[in-house]
Amino acid sequence: MNDLIQKYQKVPVKEFPNDIKDKNVDVSICVQTFNHKNYIEKCLDSLLNQETSYHYEILLGEDESSDDTRDICIKYAKKFPDRIRLFLHSRKNNIQINGRASGRFNFVYNISKARGKYIAFCEGDDYWVNTNKLQRQADYFEKNKNLGLIYTGFKKYFQSKNKEHIILYNEENKANNKKGIFDELLINNWIATATVMVRADYLFKYADYKIYTFREFPMADYPAWLDLAYNTSFGCINEPMAVHRILSNSASHSTSAKKRVDFIEASYRIQKYFIQKYTIPEQTIKAVNIKINKKRLQYAFFIKDIQVSHYSKKELKKLGYNLSIREKLYYYSLKSRPLSYLLRKLFIFLGVWI
Repeated sequence: MNDLIQKYQKVPVKEFPNDIKDKNVDVSICVQTFNHKNYIEKCLDSLLNQETSYHYEILLGEDESSDDTRDICIKYAKKFPDRIRLFLHSRKNNIQINGRASGRFNFVYNISKARGKYIAFCEGDDYWVNTNKLQRQADYFEKNKNLGLIYTGFKKYFQSKNKEHIILYNEENKANNKKGIFDELLINNWIATATVMVRADYLFKYADYKIYTFREFPMADYPAWLDLAYNTSFGCINEPMAVHRILSNSASHSTSAKKRVDFIEASYRIQKYFIQKYTIPEQTIKAVNIKINKKRLQYAFFIKDIQVSHYSKKELKKLGYNLSIREKLYYYSLKSRPLSYLLRKLFIFLGVWI
């Protein structure tokens, strides 16, 4: 981790003055923020409102935003110098992932500065909705020394639609089942970062952020969860304790179909890496391939890729993909060559693909 920081740190990161001198910290909360002026206050308020007997610090990494995010962070650092350690970053240190600017340096730097026995996460546009989240997760760790990670239920908040969707889990099937957790995570990343607390020594032992960055993985949390899932056990508090905000334009949720396809392919690189790294059952590998092919086909329909017509219905079914009604209409319009042009124009005119 320190090698990674030394490689990319062109400009020294400035730590804003604070009063946190006690190194006996129980929990470090890592917050990365960039251009979050409309969200960062809600995020920080939700962390500062935690009711807990544990001594915690908030590691706030501000990535030289182009909006007012930095000013807001400085305001909070001045108001809460006993709990907030603010790190002021330079864009010159930014790590490019797949040719795009990323929050990787900010993320890794925060973790490297964590002094807590446990580390929790909350991106600057997410927030917590349970004032006992920190207390309950830390208590869970204290009673279960074998756990490497504890996650909770959460709410997905779709910013553009102003809608929430609660995500809960079958705790019996997922929690404390090391092999099952790893296989399920490899097929699909269903753990929201804002819900996670990890045991710091296990994270430092098993997560290799240098490899994640060298291989240009689009996110650093997912591969870390996979390494922890393979080597440790997980715990679950099956209540919604955090909100993951879904913005219209982000790395994983973009209005650009090409960026969404690129993200799918980049995520698949993570899965292939772990298939090669660990001994994985054939049925899990098959499930991973079915999942990725289904996503590829979904976006092929989304961007109206004519290559979809090269698949037979039998091949689509074998790939684990069942066509929706509107996808069937589009599929048959591609197969029916004399009418394909007119049908596609009609579907677009009627708004089928909007």
